[in-house]
Amino acid sequence: MYILKKIIPALFLQIALSTQLVAQDQLYKGVYRLDGGISYSSSSQDLSGSNLKRASFSFNPSFSYFVTDKFEIGGTIAYGSTTTTLTYNIVPTGSSTAEKYTATSVGVGPLFRGYLMSGTIYPFIEISYLYSSNSLKYDTNGSSGYTQDESSIYISLGADFFISNAAALEPSIRYTTYSGTTGTTMISAGIGVNFFVK
Repeated sequence: MYILKKIIPALFLQIALSTQLVAQDQLYKGVYRLDGGISYSSSSQDLSGSNLKRASFSFNPSFSYFVTDKFEIGGTIAYGSTTTTLTYNIVPTGSSTAEKYTATSVGVGPLFRGYLMSGTIYPFIEISYLYSSNSLKYDTNGSSGYTQDESSIYISLGADFFISNAAALEPSIRYTTYSGTTGTTMISAGIGVNFFVK
């Protein structure tokens, strides 16, 4: 037990010092930062006399460059698509028909991020803007739909915890406001991984 009391604090100290040394090489002018996410999901639900299927795909990479020490400028691309298919039976004839809806969103915009040096934790504040074009197409005995443009402002607070020379875990909280017809605001939280390239 005495040995563990000596080893464990020393181990945590070594990890903290290593993390600090690693991060000091990554938050300075000339470094590129890459992050983003990709996801796919599908579901099927049997209803009374009908079936509802939904498939969604999203891809939102971002890229930034440290123009000065602890301050970066970059951009974000966002793409998302959801297809919903409703198939239902026509009782008198015994036949079936389907309705298909496809919602697609494509957006692009700049981001600005500043870091604060604080030991082994590197907090940051980020402000980004996204302009997106959203469309909805539906097919019920013919094709029709509409397109709507929307802009969003994001304010994020978080911190980077470096786990290697080129990667950091990043928990964050984000406030979002949308300026389209919805006028929606949202607060979200999550954790991601950033990659730093010299």
